[in-house]
Amino acid sequence: MTQPKPELAKRTILVVDDEKNIRRTLSLVLEGEGYRVLTAETAKAALAILRDSESPVDLAILDVKLPDMSGLEALELIRKDEATRELPIVVISGHATLDDAARAIELGASPRASIAMMKAAQVDAVEIAPEDDLDNAQRRLDDLTGWLGRHGVTARGHATVAGVNDADAFDAIVADRDADIVVAGAYGHSRAREWALGGVTRTLLRHPIRSSFVSH
Repeated sequence: MTQPKPELAKRTILVVDDEKNIRRTLSLVLEGEGYRVLTAETAKAALAILRDSESPVDLAILDVKLPDMSGLEALELIRKDEATRELPIVVISGHATLDDAARAIELGASPRASIAMMKAAQVDAVEIAPEDDLDNAQRRLDDLTGWLGRHGVTARGHATVAGVNDADAFDAIVADRDADIVVAGAYGHSRAREWALGGVTRTLLRHPIRSSFVSH
């Protein structure tokens, strides 16, 4: 009889971002994957955590724009400290430039994982809904696009009536918008339809040229 493997010690990830919602979202995702997560709102707080030998960190996720010093300045200090010189670091940002990305990699951020998440020029939010829920769908989209607008992102919402094949309808909308990347929930409009037909998720994942980010 095969014995179960002993539980591996949890790896610790430090999330450094001045936006509470970003820290919370990353924490929920990472904790859901079994990691222990520490958070810091400022570079100064992050550096203090990294210097604490009683709470060793295995990976740091570092925002570029922080209130006390930039994430790139903090990264430079981390690399100068012998105790943290080899620490894997992923740099993220909603305001970074290509120069910031290049500088982050030059300072030793992970070249494969670090992404300068620059703002999209245009976001189109789409919800495919039953006809009797179309007004509510549009209100939900208005809330989303309003939130994006308050954060400097131009966005439009499009509520579309569900049809026989939501996947084809969604694919047509994406093609019409000439989207560079698609972000979608993994169940599309209906879980039952996803289970039975594969639906939007299968269409996205099987598309040969489209970049998609699909989450549960």
